[in-house]
Amino acid sequence: MRGLIFLTALMVAACGQVGSGSDGTQADGSVSTAAPGILDEFEADYAFIPSAETIEAMSIADGLSVDMNDNQTMSISGLSNVETSGSKTGGAAFVVSSEDEAEIDGNRVRIRILASGEPGSAMKVAYSTNDVGNSGWRKFDLSEDLAEYSFEYAVPAMKAGRNDYIGIAPVVDGLLVNVAALGVDILPAEAADQ
Repeated sequence: MRGLIFLTALMVAACGQVGSGSDGTQADGSVSTAAPGILDEFEADYAFIPSAETIEAMSIADGLSVDMNDNQTMSISGLSNVETSGSKTGGAAFVVSSEDEAEIDGNRVRIRILASGEPGSAMKVAYSTNDVGNSGWRKFDLSEDLAEYSFEYAVPAMKAGRNDYIGIAPVVDGLLVNVAALGVDILPAEAADQ
C-alpha cells in the first residue's frame, strides 16, 4: 500500500557500524545524482517531506540543531554521540507509525534520502525496529548538489512492535546536512531474494 508517513521526530534507537566507499556508497547502497526537479518527482511507498510542523515536533539530540530552509529542505547541523546504542541514540530520527510499521514488518526495504551538503560533509542514516534489530549506521559522503542516497535493509519480523525509526546525523561538526525528502520502499519478494 502506497501511503505517506507523517513522521514524528524522535531519537533513533539504533546503533551499528559505519562504513562507506570513498564515493559514499555501501555494499548494499547507492548514490545517484539528482536531476533538476527531482523533489517534484520523488515517490516512495512511505515518504517524508520536511515541514516546519515536523521540525517543531522534533526531539533533537544535544549538540544538534534542525532548521527549515527557504528552499523547503531541512538542515541538520552540529555533532552528537551517534555511536551510542539504546533508546537515546544521538541524532535526529523519525518514527514510523504503528500502521506503517505493520506493513513494513518482515520485508526487505530500500531507504532513500534526497540530500546535499557543504564541501566535505557526510551523513549517517540508520533504520531501527526498536524491537528486533537495526541496519546499523550507514555513512554517505554528500555532494553539494541534491542527490539520492540509498541502502537496503531486511526488516526482521516484529515481536513487541514499538515503532520503527529512521535516523539521520551529520558526521562532520560544523558542516550542514540538507535533507529534501526521505522515503521507504518495500521491495518485491523476488528482488529481496537476489
